[in-house]
Amino acid sequence: MTFGFVGDLALAGWLPGGRNVIGGIASFGIGHIFYIVAFLRYSSAAGLDDSRRWLVLAVWLLVGLIGWYFVVLRGAARPAKA
Repeated sequence: MTFGFVGDLALAGWLPGGRNVIGGIASFGIGHIFYIVAFLRYSSAAGLDDSRRWLVLAVWLLVGLIGWYFVVLRGAARPAKA
């Protein structure tokens, strides 16, 4: 969450040096790597075997895809109201 926040600040230009797109993207990327590592560590600690671990990951990817469809794809098809 911290790296996502820093990425937002970098993209908004609220960090020293002004707006930094590459820095914001890099910060988001690092945050996603930490999320993946945390998911793998937690699933190991919870005792999930490999097949169940990947099933849980697939379910969450499906949830993300459905959310993306409704927010991004269907939202882009509607014209903006003036």
